[in-house]
Amino acid sequence: MAEYSDVVQEQLQSPTVRAGYDKMLETYGIDPAWQALPHAVTPSEETLPDIEAWRERHG
Repeated sequence: MAEYSDVVQEQLQSPTVRAGYDKMLETYGIDPAWQALPHAVTPSEETLPDIEAWRERHG
């Protein structure tokens, strides 16, 4: 199985993907590859109670 960073580097070889990636960085200051990683998702104050309730229901 390929490492995540290897897959991203491979995809960035595509001019279309690279242009979109660069535009995201330029416009929003967001690295789309980083945002796509599960660890980039942080529960907010609003969603934390829902997450805790789900954990209680589903063990």
